[in-house]
Amino acid sequence: MARKLMVAMVMVGLALAGGPAGAAPGDPFGGDDSGFIPPDAATQKCEAKVGKTLATFVKCVEKCHASRAKGKLAVTPVDAEDGCEAVCEGKYDISIGKLSAVSGCPPGCMSPVSIRAIWEGVLDGNNNQIYCDAGTAFGGEDTGFVPATAAVALCETKVGGLAAKLVGCYLKCHASRSTEKLDATGEDACETSCTTAFSAKAGALTGCPPCLNPTTLATTLRTTANTDNGLVYCAQ
Repeated sequence: MARKLMVAMVMVGLALAGGPAGAAPGDPFGGDDSGFIPPDAATQKCEAKVGKTLATFVKCVEKCHASRAKGKLAVTPVDAEDGCEAVCEGKYDISIGKLSAVSGCPPGCMSPVSIRAIWEGVLDGNNNQIYCDAGTAFGGEDTGFVPATAAVALCETKVGGLAAKLVGCYLKCHASRSTEKLDATGEDACETSCTTAFSAKAGALTGCPPCLNPTTLATTLRTTANTDNGLVYCAQ
């Protein structure tokens, strides 16, 4: 009898605690993330899809940077790299438009265009953290340089691709937190795992210039993902 009573008390305690995630719909993400646990399943599904669409957009922009680095996109007479990013913007907007066909998606607190614009600004403004080897400037809104050698170009474009995957990995951690599969501590651990994998792969590359610092790049991207998480998971 005493054993059954103890088990019952433990089960009640877990129920009151809200399960392993220790959060309820509408609660803050916690840790170093802005944003809120979605108030219902429909909102969570919508916000997670916006995050997934954002990850695809980031990958698209980084491909534009890689094309510029390889000399495939010229700055004059028109900035073809900016034109490439405009195509990425259009694809993102189309995907968001499809989500908007569902009632209540995206939620009224969200501005998908602002999310896209902020990330594009971060990627362009910190482009020199990837394409850092001094040479011909990318031009336009991008701060990096076109690599002077094929070896540097190969390394830097690979780092750019890894950086896009890193952002996607962070956003997946946020999606897991939004479903309460992870608590705030687990979500931070998830992000650290993303960073560790990125650093290992970037560190294994050859032909990289000494100016390249994957640790600084990862910090920039992780900080942005966490600070701006509330723009995606905004509903309470």
